[in-house]
Amino acid sequence: MKLKTHLASALAVSPFIAYCEPHVRFLLMGAAFPDIDLLFKEKQHRLSLFHSIEIPFIGLLLFLLVPVRYGYLAACFCAGWVVHLMGDMIQGGVRSLFLKRKVGFKKFYWDRYYNTPLGIFIDLFLLFLGFVGTFKVASEWDIAVLIPVFIAFFFGSAQKVFFALIGLTAIFLWLPVAI
Repeated sequence: MKLKTHLASALAVSPFIAYCEPHVRFLLMGAAFPDIDLLFKEKQHRLSLFHSIEIPFIGLLLFLLVPVRYGYLAACFCAGWVVHLMGDMIQGGVRSLFLKRKVGFKKFYWDRYYNTPLGIFIDLFLLFLGFVGTFKVASEWDIAVLIPVFIAFFFGSAQKVFFALIGLTAIFLWLPVAI
């Protein structure tokens, strides 16, 4: 699945998960995070721990149930990670540590997905849902949350988007403290 589709999927669920603008930023950061493994594994990157379905689910439950400082931000990050992996389950499958195999639609891999009518339909549908979520987010919070999405559309690299989100988050979280 394309990065912009992963981010659009995260924006589609943002009205249900994110209660303020920093939550959306962490949700988007989590949606870009699993493809960081492309820095280490160009081929078969979905077999890394970043693409193991159980890890973000355990993190999500842990951060929702155990009260820790910034726990909900971490939960939003894990929720974005889950959304990314759910998208990858549609297109080729992801690793399961418990089942010790890939799970999802394994026969609908990239060559059958990318630029095929069904793949384009799935991408357009998820982009539409993302626009709906974006409208909800932008109407209630700050428009700055959309900057990483535009970065993804123009630059298309999960690593660039992830590090841009980290930079934006650092600026928005720590700048008021420094002033």
